[in-house]
Amino acid sequence: MIPRHIEPHLHSLRRHFPCVVITGVRQCGKTTLLDTLPKGWHRLDMENGADRQQVLADPDLFFRLHPEEVAIDEA
Repeated sequence: MIPRHIEPHLHSLRRHFPCVVITGVRQCGKTTLLDTLPKGWHRLDMENGADRQQVLADPDLFFRLHPEEVAIDEA
C-alpha cells in the first residue's frame, strides 16, 4: 500500500469531529485511506446491495444502533 500524506490528518480530524468526509476524484485512494482506520470500525460499501439495504431500510435506526466508528464508502 502506498502511504498517504493525508493519513495523519484524517486520524487527527477523527479525534476532533464526530463526522469526517473524504472526497476526491476517481481512483485517488479514498477507499485505500479508509483501510487505515483502526480495527472495529463498521465499514459499509454503498455499491454492495446488502450494505446499501442495511442503511437505507431505516437510516435513523441504523445510526442509533451504530452511533460511532462507521465508515460509509461510495456514498
